[in-house]
Amino acid sequence: MATILYIEDFQPQVRLVEYILTVKGGHEVLSAEDGVVGYEMALSHRPDLIITDLGMPRMDGWTLIPKLLRTTLFRRVPILILTAYAGVGDAERWLPFDLPIACKPISSRYFHKEVAWLLDWAASQPPAEPSDDPTTYSFYLSKMPDEVRAARKNLY
Repeated sequence: MATILYIEDFQPQVRLVEYILTVKGGHEVLSAEDGVVGYEMALSHRPDLIITDLGMPRMDGWTLIPKLLRTTLFRRVPILILTAYAGVGDAERWLPFDLPIACKPISSRYFHKEVAWLLDWAASQPPAEPSDDPTTYSFYLSKMPDEVRAARKNLY
């Protein structure tokens, strides 16, 4: 069972995705109504997969996705865009993210398979180096300036 964070402001869509992923997939689904709450939940819950809409209040997906991609903690967490923004003009905006996309309305069969494939892919990736995880002490040590590291050694 995976923990999946779904960031979406339209509650009927949230309920549909929760149903598909919990009943058909057996996953735990966390939901957030916008990118601000979603980013905070991602930091605190460390999901196995993040699914996000693009058009949301406060922080939309166009802003959230680059923020997630810049955060070291999420380097090995797959991100799936689930959106109704599927027109040619919209594609020019989301194609540079180089992420998988599912268009609304979703087919439960297709969507369930897409999620399963992304989770399998993530599981096949090598584990993150300890220095890549900002929650570990070694991450902070690796970011220390050389002078601080040398001075610290002299203390012990």
